Amino acid sequence: MVNDWKKEIQSHNMVWTKLPKDWTEGAFIGNGTMGGMLYYCEKEKAFHLELGRNDICDTREGELGSTDVCYQNPRLPIGAMEWKHNGDIKAFQMELDLYHGQIVGKVETTLGKTEFQIFVHAREMVLVIAMKNLEGEENDRWTFVSEDAISPRQKYGLEKHQDFRIMKDYAYYEKPMVEEMEHRGYSRQKLAQNMENIVCFKDGKEKDTFYTLVHIDQGKTGILEKAQKYLDSFYPSALWPSHTAWWESYYKKSSIHVPDKELEDFYWMQLYKLACASGDREDGVVMDNQGPWLCCSTPWPATWWNLNVQLAYLPCYVSNHLEITKPLSGSLQRNFDNLIKNVPEEFRFDSAGIGTVSSLNLCSPVNHAGGGKVKGFRELGNLTWVMYNCWLYYRMSMDKEYLKKLVYPILRRCVNYYLHFLIKGEDGYYHLPETSSPEYGQECPDCNYDLALLRFGCRTLLKIVKILGVGDEKEKMWKNVLEHLTPYPTDETGFMIGAGLPYSQSHRHFSHLMMIYPLHEFTAEDEDMRPLLEKSIRHWWSKPEYMAGFSYTGASLLWSTLGDGDQALFYLKGLWDGSLLPNTLYQEEGPVIETPLSGAQCILEMLIQSHNEVIRLFPAMPKKWEEASFDHLLAEGGFEVSAGYEKGGLMYVEIYSKAGSPCVVEWKHWDEMDLSDDRIQKIESGRISIQLKENETIRIERKIV
Repeated sequence: MVNDWKKEIQSHNMVWTKLPKDWTEGAFIGNGTMGGMLYYCEKEKAFHLELGRNDICDTREGELGSTDVCYQNPRLPIGAMEWKHNGDIKAFQMELDLYHGQIVGKVETTLGKTEFQIFVHAREMVLVIAMKNLEGEENDRWTFVSEDAISPRQKYGLEKHQDFRIMKDYAYYEKPMVEEMEHRGYSRQKLAQNMENIVCFKDGKEKDTFYTLVHIDQGKTGILEKAQKYLDSFYPSALWPSHTAWWESYYKKSSIHVPDKELEDFYWMQLYKLACASGDREDGVVMDNQGPWLCCSTPWPATWWNLNVQLAYLPCYVSNHLEITKPLSGSLQRNFDNLIKNVPEEFRFDSAGIGTVSSLNLCSPVNHAGGGKVKGFRELGNLTWVMYNCWLYYRMSMDKEYLKKLVYPILRRCVNYYLHFLIKGEDGYYHLPETSSPEYGQECPDCNYDLALLRFGCRTLLKIVKILGVGDEKEKMWKNVLEHLTPYPTDETGFMIGAGLPYSQSHRHFSHLMMIYPLHEFTAEDEDMRPLLEKSIRHWWSKPEYMAGFSYTGASLLWSTLGDGDQALFYLKGLWDGSLLPNTLYQEEGPVIETPLSGAQCILEMLIQSHNEVIRLFPAMPKKWEEASFDHLLAEGGFEVSAGYEKGGLMYVEIYSKAGSPCVVEWKHWDEMDLSDDRIQKIESGRISIQLKENETIRIERKIV
């Protein structure tokens, strides 16, 4: 249990004593929508605070499909605030204060000493820069530098001379208009459909502190006046108390401790990053590949749905930060009609889906199985995978309204789309025509990615109708599919990509192994399957040429599912061998956010797992970890769990039930624990059943010897 939260969280702060030179080294702030990235621009001899807002996209009309969205409706660069010092820099120190969600630092030049404080308010769309001269006459004013509204993918293609990433008939906008007056100014970037991006900024002084406030917005006629009025409604110092209150409350929902300081620092940094990149607003937009820190030149200025979104949100559930997933569920609900329009017209009466990549509106067409005209991959299962994340939300919260209004209607449509293409073979099994395993590059029938997700969908829908107490005309079909869906294609190397298509080339996705993780159809308990499971994971990694950062985290998660903590730690640590950037961000050509975030989930999976109706305590502890603990992590069934581990033994476990659900807990040595509480029943070796009512808590401690 953390006694001093400020001391604990700030012990994981990132500190700079050298000037960060670019996006890969900078300090970042955000509130889930608006953000900033601070680094030093050597060419300009200036501190550069790149501005971002993750709902600022281009507004062109066009036929969308595959990566066309990266030219029609991509995220757009906005510009930056810059501070040009007059003297030469003699000393520099900067710290990312996680506990308060801010950047603080000091700069000493030949003309004086200046300290700065920068934060994006946790709830308001206002960025605050505070400068204080400690001595001397150094400049303390920031200025705005505009950025042209060009698709970052187009710009990347031009810079890298990659014709396949250049839209030949791309129409360029006029440059933004910047107007600066005394103590205030604005930038207007005109876009298609009479839309424009606005940046308002103003400065002033309170006592000995010079302030700059910045607000970013997008809209039609009148948006400038609205933005200026919004910015004028804030008094700089009055923003601080509510900002810090939000951040302090955020961290207190859960905690972990592991003996590896590097991993522990990394974990808390990812929790900070989640809050900065997604936030807790239901009207917020889904976390894309960038978060609010858009690079002006990147191939990925949009949202990818064939792994990125799902992995990015994964650590929110166990870490007890369900509120951070609100932008995901909110985006799905607001764009429900577009999810339907994504499937071919003849299937829209009962189906829905999402393709590989979309903008904020989630428009991303999905191909037929075995046919279709949409460019790119033939991925039928992406939305079903997103529904797995949403199912996790339900299982952690036991919120039936969420289940009824979001998961049930969307998942039902996902499964319906699959059902249209199932073919009953002469062997008596249902088969799927050709589809794509994300990014493998070859299509095949009975693709394991789709078979696993279809099984999950049918199995989960049967649970949902039972929970909600509703009848559904499709129940018999779901049961029939589960009984007669073709077995997963395998060969001597393990799970194949699909029927007739072995895993024979390096493939960074683990999509053909989803039946192991995250779907937990096969786990460490399936001893007869273990040789096949281990062989499949090892064979996947036997071709490392094109493995990416999320391949490391994927391998770690797979090995944790099998209870092998040493392998899980080995692959997680692989992130530090060239994948992670100095500030824990990550890029593959351009920035992508999901990999380090999924690394946080790797740590959680070593400490606690809950699937198939069982809570597993310290299920994948590396042998060299002699102690660890966690407080108020979530487990399926609506449980908050705290536990401590020392020298291979469980010291205590405390479980709070939010819903009064059945509770089965697994630990290898219950004989060492005091099980005298009459709510405990030992049902089999390694597992106990605990009868907890709603809002009831039980604590089990080690026997006193």
